[in-house]
Amino acid sequence: MLFKSNTLVLCMAASILLALVANPISAEENRLKRNEEYSKSIYPELVELRRDLFAHPEASGAEKRTSSIVANYLNELGLEVKTNIGGYGVVGILKGKKKGKRIIWRADMDAATFEFGKHDNHELAHVCGHDVNTTIGLGIAKTLSRDVDTLAGTVYFLFQPAEESQKGARAMIEDGLFDMVQADEIYASHLAPLPTGAITSLAGNLFSHSRYIQLEFAGTNDAQPLAEQINTMMSSLTRVTSPEKFVNLLNTSDADIGLGNPKTIYQDYVLFGGRPNVRSSDNKLILSAELFTDKHADIDAVVAKLENQIRASKFNHRFDSITVLHEREGVSNDAQLLEYATQMLKTGFGDDAFIETYGRIPFASEDFGHFQKTVPGVYFFIGTANAETGNVAFPHMPNFEVDEMVIHYGVSRFSSFIEHRLIQ
Repeated sequence: MLFKSNTLVLCMAASILLALVANPISAEENRLKRNEEYSKSIYPELVELRRDLFAHPEASGAEKRTSSIVANYLNELGLEVKTNIGGYGVVGILKGKKKGKRIIWRADMDAATFEFGKHDNHELAHVCGHDVNTTIGLGIAKTLSRDVDTLAGTVYFLFQPAEESQKGARAMIEDGLFDMVQADEIYASHLAPLPTGAITSLAGNLFSHSRYIQLEFAGTNDAQPLAEQINTMMSSLTRVTSPEKFVNLLNTSDADIGLGNPKTIYQDYVLFGGRPNVRSSDNKLILSAELFTDKHADIDAVVAKLENQIRASKFNHRFDSITVLHEREGVSNDAQLLEYATQMLKTGFGDDAFIETYGRIPFASEDFGHFQKTVPGVYFFIGTANAETGNVAFPHMPNFEVDEMVIHYGVSRFSSFIEHRLIQ
């Protein structure tokens, strides 16, 4: 009888062991689950933080209060904190006890003006979602710092000022950022009119390539005929599918022609941002216009064609020069790192967690690419639109609203992704 009991116990133990072997809970799955649960637990705190930042927007280069909140939060987490980098920039350094990669997570802090071209403080608002970007960055820091003894590698949390003015990234670099930070990879995210929590990106640039073209002509007479002629030339060089639909940026999220459709109208394009601006200076007429292209190679090609047309026109004898100015850096996403991210997010959170993008956003830019000149990385978009409430969530639009659940998804998914990359 005793023999039979022991045999029964052994058989039961063997069955349990076989079941565990057949359905093991991997370290990756356990990490995803823990981060998901922790993100939910700190969500109320993060929402309160985001609402405070939203209520106190600060312009590019004036992020004093936001910077102080960020630095204090990181200090309380026990991170090494460096402040006043390139203005009000902040870097929090989280060093794990185990060996691993060195990864930067970047978040921008500044607000935008409600109406373009105006800078009255009363018009400042977080209509681009940088308050949420900052909150997600802090949430990731809190999530990863709770397990510093088991964390592999080092994570640098970079909170950048002056993104809206396109000056902050360069200012931080010029102030010695990469002397204090040596990293293997860099990542960032921004809000987008996608379903809440859905993530997307694209290899290379996510935005159109943007340049200002400046033309100089001797004399100040015949300004109007000259402007008309140049406008005609620019129109002849424009290459856009469905121009009326193209210029309406809400169509970037349209199911049939938007960025998520392989047949999107936001690919293979060249256009100028309106008629040329004309001004006079030192007995010269100076005409300028902004050029947007889908492909980098089109920039030189369009400039060369425009110059050839001018030299073949009646204004050739007055033509002095053509200059390309104000290069917006955009982004330069590393294709291999993006592929790693795509597979990890889909495997860990389901196919709906990552949505493919096929075109490049026109009339917009981002200075994150300055960092990518030194460290390879990926710039993501994460959705914050809620169809049930009619929330389109398009940045820089008057009706821009945030589905705050994006904070939970951003913290959970990006924390898990960073941990995954640290040990790869």
